[in-house]
Amino acid sequence: MQWLYDTEALLLTRVGGNTLEAWADAALAVVLGFLLGKLTYFLLTRVLLRLTAHTNTDFDDKLIGRTARPFSLAVLFGCAWLALRLLELPPLAVKLMGGTLLGALALTAAVILMRVIDVLFENLAEPWALRHEPPVNVQVIHVARVTSKIVGGTLVMVFVLQRAGFDVWSVITGLGIGGVAVALAAQQTLGNLFGSLQVMTDQPFRVGDWIRVDQHFGRVQHIGMRSTRIVTTAGQTFVVPNKHVAEATIENAVGAQGQVREFFLSMPYDLDAERLQLACDLVLKVLAETPGVHPEFLAQVWAFAEWSVQIRVIYRVPDLAGFSPVAHAVNLGIKRQFDEAGLVFAYPTRTVHLVGADAGAVAGTQPLVVRLAQAETAQHEC
Repeated sequence: MQWLYDTEALLLTRVGGNTLEAWADAALAVVLGFLLGKLTYFLLTRVLLRLTAHTNTDFDDKLIGRTARPFSLAVLFGCAWLALRLLELPPLAVKLMGGTLLGALALTAAVILMRVIDVLFENLAEPWALRHEPPVNVQVIHVARVTSKIVGGTLVMVFVLQRAGFDVWSVITGLGIGGVAVALAAQQTLGNLFGSLQVMTDQPFRVGDWIRVDQHFGRVQHIGMRSTRIVTTAGQTFVVPNKHVAEATIENAVGAQGQVREFFLSMPYDLDAERLQLACDLVLKVLAETPGVHPEFLAQVWAFAEWSVQIRVIYRVPDLAGFSPVAHAVNLGIKRQFDEAGLVFAYPTRTVHLVGADAGAVAGTQPLVVRLAQAETAQHEC
């Protein structure tokens, strides 16, 4: 029995301020943590994953597959932290080693949380957004996903700071004051950010829609956190700040029967009725022969203006992307047909009738005509 007493005495021998028994317990805790981590990973990937393979969804499979390794690391770090508690070490060593292990454990927990959020949004939130009627903007899901990660990371950071002995409330107060200063300095950026959130939640348009914002008309190419990109039918790209988009009146052409074009042709008053009808017939002919124009269109004498007879033309292009080439073809076709028929467009003119005893004498004089023309020009310039 002497060897038992010798073994007990050996275990009570102090090395580095701790008995050999305490060192052995700490080492055993680390080894057990390593083995438990391996066992946790095995149970999750080999046993539980096989059971979830028989379910009707792959959500649980992806969740286990992406969090198994961080879970095993968390078990190892937790056992190492317990092993540290079994030893009597100098305060500085305990603070440094304990802080390191606690930080590693918190970082592992944050990784697990981030991966859980990713799996939740990828397999539940995004499919739900696509199935929802009307479909929810994917950008909204993306913003919610990033916000969830920021909140989760902030909570983990607060926990670590509290365990490290920092006054978290003082830090939060300082961040609040700094946040007010940043908000005052970045009003435009924050305005665009909140404008993008308003666009994403209210959904006045989505990517691919044809919209008009002020004088810009085109297809929405991208909705970002700061601006919205619109590509016009001419191929030009306009970047509109989301703050302006949120405040502007938006015309959304989705659901409409293409793009409708209405314009007026000014014909001179010296054309007789037959020639005016010919002009309308030529316009109708061009519209009927131009590819891309919807078969419902019109061209009719509409009004008697101050210096011309107005022919109203209306046609529709179902394909919004091809509207510009179709309008180009229609305009050229009308000009060619009018040139061949000898029809000309009216210019702004004014006829002055002189009444009086000497009207006939002065009306034919050149100086009077010049003076009238100069007067008309001066009136227009004013």
